[in-house]
Amino acid sequence: MVKVDGRKIRELRKQKEWTQEDLGKKAVVTQMMIHGIEVEAKKPSAETLKRIADALGVLADDLYKKEPA
Repeated sequence: MVKVDGRKIRELRKQKEWTQEDLGKKAVVTQMMIHGIEVEAKKPSAETLKRIADALGVLADDLYKKEPA
């Protein structure tokens, strides 16, 4: 099972010096959803993940945890 890397999302957000609310507004989701995704308590839909990735300027694939080979 592929999981979203909440830590990666948080790192990218902080690099842009955005709050969770800032990212939420840009991705059209709530701050609570961003928080839940970052702490890996919530699983975003593919559409939500794409909006987050677009807001952060990365591919959605970049936001998944990489499994060791």
